[in-house]
Amino acid sequence: MINKKFGICILLVFLLSGLTACSPEAPESEPVVLAESPLGSPITEGTLEPALSAELSFGVSGLIEELFFKEGEVVKAGEIIAQLTSSSTIEAEISSAQFEYLQVQQALADLGLYAAVERGLALQTLINAKDNFHIAQEDWDDYEIDEYEDDLGDAQEDIQDAQTDLDEALADLKEYLNLDEDNRTRKRYQDYVDDAESDLHQAEQDYSDVENEYLQAKLDYELAAGQLAAAQVEYDKKQDSSDTDQLALLQAQSDALEQTINGLQSRLASSQIVSPINGIVMKNDLKKNEFALAGNPFVMVADPSRWIVKTNDVSEYDVVQIQEGQIVLIQVDALPEISLQGSVDSIDRVAYLDQGDVTYPITISIDEEVDGLRWGMTVSVEFQPIEN
Repeated sequence: MINKKFGICILLVFLLSGLTACSPEAPESEPVVLAESPLGSPITEGTLEPALSAELSFGVSGLIEELFFKEGEVVKAGEIIAQLTSSSTIEAEISSAQFEYLQVQQALADLGLYAAVERGLALQTLINAKDNFHIAQEDWDDYEIDEYEDDLGDAQEDIQDAQTDLDEALADLKEYLNLDEDNRTRKRYQDYVDDAESDLHQAEQDYSDVENEYLQAKLDYELAAGQLAAAQVEYDKKQDSSDTDQLALLQAQSDALEQTINGLQSRLASSQIVSPINGIVMKNDLKKNEFALAGNPFVMVADPSRWIVKTNDVSEYDVVQIQEGQIVLIQVDALPEISLQGSVDSIDRVAYLDQGDVTYPITISIDEEVDGLRWGMTVSVEFQPIEN
């Protein structure tokens, strides 16, 4: 009896299948329109997402040196999640450049701190240089050039006379050189020669003294003039800054070091993954000592304390009934006991084409903090009527 009933059931199934296959082709589907609540408000579905999240990657490729956070661990904004082997070298270069930069900044500060002292010293040097120049100028103006030329001429004549006397003494001595050195006559004429040589040397020294006195007076004047000019230049420099040349040099060094530090910090940022927010490491696909390609989103961080709902099936017919700030009731499918309230945060201005249907993605902010929510959970959303 049971087998007979089972056979009849099978037969009915085949008959129904045949009837379905022979039915006329179903008409094309109409545009999707959201269901409505009893109050006439649009109802749709959406998915939960953290309000703050970030997919993170390295800016350059390289070997992974260190992992500081695992999946599920809490991370704060600014903390390093992972870094490449190049990071340590770059950090050392940054420390060295920053130390040198601080030294240059200190030198600039010292230059400004002692500017008044240096200006005072420069002024005192200028005053002394002017006094010395005036003395040297007076001495030079008082110097008698004509008298100098006469004295020089007389000294030159004395040299010539002394040379003549020496030549005559040598000629006289020549007649007695065949005598013994102890011979009185030879010794007397030798003394004449020695005296003549001494007179010649004295005449040459007198000539040199006359000439040196003139040169010294001229040198004193020119040196005083040069010192005055140099003191004036240094004093003029100190009027605008403690030392224009030194200031320009230090400022150039400071600018160059600042550019170097910025470049190194940019390189360091590319070799590290740093959390931009406070949150939890949702994903970390990195492994120590493995090679990581630049741009691949290995790490995801999110803040689970604030959630949003994103919908993407609100049609063009329903979007006109929705506006930013509108109250929304939210039911989490996996947690039916939880009912949430939110508001429309934004409505995309550009439509999304879904299998021929025009829809507008909408973002909804959830006003409450609820435990147990997870990324990607499905929710039902009911847009509440707008009060007039």
